[in-house]
Amino acid sequence: MAASSATSLDKPDEKKADRDAYLSQLVARYNYCVLRHPILTKSVTSAVTAGLGNIVSQKIVKRGKGELVDYRPVIAFSTFGFCVTGPLIHYFYEVLDKIIPRQVSYSKAKRLLVDRGVFSPLFLLLFFYVVAILEGKSHKEAIMKIRQMYWTALKMSWRVWIVFQYVNLNYVPRQYRVLCGNMMSFLWSIYLASKRA
Repeated sequence: MAASSATSLDKPDEKKADRDAYLSQLVARYNYCVLRHPILTKSVTSAVTAGLGNIVSQKIVKRGKGELVDYRPVIAFSTFGFCVTGPLIHYFYEVLDKIIPRQVSYSKAKRLLVDRGVFSPLFLLLFFYVVAILEGKSHKEAIMKIRQMYWTALKMSWRVWIVFQYVNLNYVPRQYRVLCGNMMSFLWSIYLASKRA
């Protein structure tokens, strides 16, 4: 009896050890991929988080209505993440580090200003337009959607992302910034998809 109770007590520790080993392997694999294939890795993680964010947002919006997930916006969000977000933000961070190196005075504030004041408004505009087109809307419909949603989404973006991006741009190593941004953008894409719905 004592032996069987000892065995049952060991099982949670074994599960935790297995989970920790799995997470360590996952982190090691990501590190390998991001160093060997940085743009592809960042593109894939951007696509996955954007698509998952859209699925979750649809589930939230359609909760209790029994409607199925509409995969066209999921594909649009994922395609944008893969083709635009991953590569574009990778290169943006490289350029930002070159034009505003850490040793420049007020570099932290300057990086944030460029990111939130210049890059963010343009990126959000691109996001609304391209995703609308990928969803099958016309140019005119995409412009109308931008007029309806852009300013509200941009103000919300400034509120939500400023503190996060300050930390991300100034304290996270460059190879992990897109991944950290993807984690935050998972929540952000839920917000954007809900606003667009």
